[in-house]
Amino acid sequence: MKIEQDIEGLIKSDISTKEIVDKLNNSLYSAKDKAVIAVQQLRKLKKNSDKLHEAILNLDLETAQTIEDYCVYDSFTVAERDRLINYCKKLVEDGLKNKYSIRLGNSATDEWQYSTISKEPHTYGDWFTGNYDHKSFKIPVNAVQLILNEEYIPFFLNSI
Repeated sequence: MKIEQDIEGLIKSDISTKEIVDKLNNSLYSAKDKAVIAVQQLRKLKKNSDKLHEAILNLDLETAQTIEDYCVYDSFTVAERDRLINYCKKLVEDGLKNKYSIRLGNSATDEWQYSTISKEPHTYGDWFTGNYDHKSFKIPVNAVQLILNEEYIPFFLNSI
């Protein structure tokens, strides 16, 4: 995902402005003050996609990166992160025995703050077999990629 997609997803998400502002204010991000103002202004534009997209593209890089860092590091709970890690570690062990790998994708609802982990079978050449056992997590795809990489959990991204 691109930074502007993450910011737009955050602005349109059901995470309250107060929650975002509180976490930004309590962070060590260098542009947190500008990011707080930007989030408040962008939230006013969330119903007008064209104006919102234009405003996101006009953010300075430091502010955009601060909001992106919030998206990747702070837009989900520790409990949800732990649930993801535990689930994926179990999948890795089971996948070795049952010949499947972990597939990461956007949620079926296509909401920014949700991602889906599923099993992708190793059935080479059998294009009728697709992924199965979908499990959703309230964590953005970019954050899941980072978490799985940090935990050395192998996966592949289905960006479709």
